[in-house]
Amino acid sequence: MLAPRLIGRALEQWPDADDPSYTAFMLANSMLAGRPVEEKSTFYKILAENPEKARRFAACMNFLRSEDVYSVDHAISGYDWGALPHGSTVVDLGGSYGDVSIALAKHFSKLSFIVQDLLETIDAALELPGELSDRIHFAVHNFLDHQPVRGAQVYLLRWVLHNWSDADAVKIHQALMPALSDGCTILIQDAKMPRLGSLPNAVERETRWLDMMMLALLNAGDREEAQWRSLIAKADSRSKWQGVTAMEGSALNFIEMVWEP
Repeated sequence: MLAPRLIGRALEQWPDADDPSYTAFMLANSMLAGRPVEEKSTFYKILAENPEKARRFAACMNFLRSEDVYSVDHAISGYDWGALPHGSTVVDLGGSYGDVSIALAKHFSKLSFIVQDLLETIDAALELPGELSDRIHFAVHNFLDHQPVRGAQVYLLRWVLHNWSDADAVKIHQALMPALSDGCTILIQDAKMPRLGSLPNAVERETRWLDMMMLALLNAGDREEAQWRSLIAKADSRSKWQGVTAMEGSALNFIEMVWEP
């Protein structure tokens, strides 16, 4: 793959870039196409224009999701969903086909869920089992736009923000602000980059490789705890940091904030 070998060149060419249009991937794509880097084009836009590339990328992501370290079981056991009040609503932003919400709904019958994603994803979602259809609803929503669901107890972003630069991650967080009510929870389930040298070599190698791939493709990447804290503080000081919960056997952590206007 050409893009990772061009990370250094991309950083030299665009040292302050925080935009998915100016990445090693976009540089590689322009070289292969024999034309300059297209402004406002991105990795995801190119996938949308090339069905075969999109198919291969989807197959890669499905393979990653099949690993035990990304299992939805960790989402079920890693947070105290049972402590939420009866009838609470959980908004699952970027929730794809609803896998996580479906799994949670099966275990926590007093909760309702709204799965939000783009139109093409929502259209492809499978029909819900009858016993869940009154507690899970799908809605078209771009999480860069203002959140339309007001007063939910939890706003969940699972394995979403590592795909987005800091600037866009701040925008995603700020788009929630108009909908939040006092005491509601913003819950991120994502990777927390470990301290260098704290993991076995094989595990650390894969962790760092995935981080570099996010940089090469999207000017994004996994964040250390201090970087997560900084990101949340930059988005809005009313999001009060509650902490990080690591789950044994999971590549993802729960990062919790409570909204205190």
